[in-house]
Amino acid sequence: MSFSIFNSFNGNSCKLGQNYSIVSRDIDPPTTVTYISADSSSVTFSFTAPTTSGTILSYTPYINGSVASGSGTPSSYTINGLTSGTQYTINMVANIAANITATTTTTSSLSPTSITGCTLWLDAADSSSLVLSGSNVTQWNDKSNGGYNFTSASGHYPVYSTNNISITGPASANSANYQYLINTTIPFTTNYSIFCVGNINASHPTLYNFNVLIKAATTTNGQLVFGTDASGNFSSVVGSGTSVNSATNNNTPLISVFSRSIMELTNDGTTTGSLPYINGTVMDARNGTATSFTGLTIGDTFWAGGSNNWNGNVNEILIYNSVLSTADRKKVEGYLAWKWGIQTSLPSNHTYYSAAPSTTTTTLGIVQNVKSNPSVPVALYTLDTFPTNLQFISATSNSVTLKFNPPIGTVIGYTPYVNGSVATGSGDQSSYTISGLTTGTTYSIAIAANFYLDTSSSLVQYYRFEQSDVSGTKLLNYATKSYDASFVNGSTIISTTGNYKVGSSALNLISDHNYTTSPYVTLPSINITTNGLSFSLWFRSNCNAPIGTAPHIFDYGNGSNSDNIFMFIYPANTTTGNLGFEVYSNSTNSNGFSYYPITSINDNVWRHVVWTLTYSTTKNSTWNIYLNGSFVSTTTGYYPRNISRSGNYIGKSLWTADEMFNGQVDDFRVYNTVLSASDAAQLYAYNPNFFKSSSVSMTTTN
Repeated sequence: MSFSIFNSFNGNSCKLGQNYSIVSRDIDPPTTVTYISADSSSVTFSFTAPTTSGTILSYTPYINGSVASGSGTPSSYTINGLTSGTQYTINMVANIAANITATTTTTSSLSPTSITGCTLWLDAADSSSLVLSGSNVTQWNDKSNGGYNFTSASGHYPVYSTNNISITGPASANSANYQYLINTTIPFTTNYSIFCVGNINASHPTLYNFNVLIKAATTTNGQLVFGTDASGNFSSVVGSGTSVNSATNNNTPLISVFSRSIMELTNDGTTTGSLPYINGTVMDARNGTATSFTGLTIGDTFWAGGSNNWNGNVNEILIYNSVLSTADRKKVEGYLAWKWGIQTSLPSNHTYYSAAPSTTTTTLGIVQNVKSNPSVPVALYTLDTFPTNLQFISATSNSVTLKFNPPIGTVIGYTPYVNGSVATGSGDQSSYTISGLTTGTTYSIAIAANFYLDTSSSLVQYYRFEQSDVSGTKLLNYATKSYDASFVNGSTIISTTGNYKVGSSALNLISDHNYTTSPYVTLPSINITTNGLSFSLWFRSNCNAPIGTAPHIFDYGNGSNSDNIFMFIYPANTTTGNLGFEVYSNSTNSNGFSYYPITSINDNVWRHVVWTLTYSTTKNSTWNIYLNGSFVSTTTGYYPRNISRSGNYIGKSLWTADEMFNGQVDDFRVYNTVLSASDAAQLYAYNPNFFKSSSVSMTTTN
């Protein structure tokens, strides 16, 4: 089915078959779809992207009117999953985000950790952050992700009630019966911001002038003390050398915290850098010079005999590792005031007096995704192992000219067939002329590709084992077109179904377990160069040899242990026999009998093997092994010397103690080059009939 385009590229609705409708005004189509390459299951092409004010998100290919699967860019786009030797009609459609016309806004409550530098967040409103023993608080966990959890000890547990932690200190500062929480690892520099929501009880100890809510864990006089004076007024001290038990350290103006309040302190480490706040209102500046310290307590006295323990409630504590900007400080104040119901305590002109701070997220939304008009349909094709889609171009009284799609692989020419016989022709896939025909006659025409691995100049031995290649006891070397191989001891060609792999017959070797009388084939010597060496063959082994013997599928050499090149089976008395490879340089072998990369081959099953040897030095060459078209393994072994070898066999070993090969061999090739992985795959798939097209009828003119 081809594309049905009901309306051309005029901005109105356009439909591809029954699969897909497009509504898009002024969206141009992709243009100039151009073939790049193909194989048996894919085609690759280029095209020009459409002009659009929107954003091209992707492309959708259509094959014969239906959505297909593809990937790539306009410069190189590939559609996979196709059928070999098939022509397709292809269109491309662009998927476009044309208009960004809407936004989505989400508003949520401010989180303290959204403000940079939050190092401590203790929240009594979150009961999951508390570890309780009954109502006793044994641990208050930090929600800032800093991990600075505060703990208490038996006999000193604060008490939890809904949203509140109560800390009670004794009337006497020297009593051990007081409640507190501590963390010994939280770090403090000379720059910080502290926020605490809580209150002191009206009935609190007044023995000393300071009631301690927060203090440095290990100091005794001055690095940080935070709480109230004896009258319940918010007070704070930073620095050392001055007793906190003095009215001169009270924050001014005096403001009590008997009701729930936000007590704040920022410090930049300078002589006037300590600024206390109460419910968002700044108080007089204080000395802020101090040293860094580690650790903090909540509710503990500054020291016995010099201050009172805290006697009141704590709801939330926030600490930041810098002096917050005015805007961020007000956000924290607004967050705490609205959370704890004391927003009217903020100054009336406070940014968040009338509404709590929030976080707003705005997301742009694409609300109109459109698709372009389709490109002009283009016919593209996949390849097969033979020419496809033969099409008549023209004819004369004694010739016809045609075109066709080329096959996969490297082709070095074409052979025309007229009524089943080889004819005369010339040209390429775009224009091929067959001549020598008769006027006004209809012919059955086919085209065969000339496979380069059949005609390569590096192919030095090629035994097809076809009946047409046999002359008496002689066998044709298809590479040299000479009868240079011989059948010995009744070795034969077998053509029954299942006993050959390529063509119509194979070499049949049935061993009688006698080295002298068993059948085999003799071969000529190989002219070996440093360009490389490759063996390719089909074999089927059904050997049943005595333990310790190794039937050779082939062997080139000058006797045993003398410049041998061979492929063998060991052990050969079971189906688990391994396939081995060996090269001797003079009388020295490369790997002994240790390189068996293919196992369990003595099972009467056809296998295709390619063995390549790449020259480096005589004693150092690279061997690659391929089985059934796929790479198996690589190793380093000897490279054969370029000498004449007098004993060269298929089915026989040059070691007289070895068993003779029992099985079949087909399509035996030797190349004076290193075959590639692609070559190995093509030889595995090889069949002469694969390279010939189906026939079409064409007629010459009168």
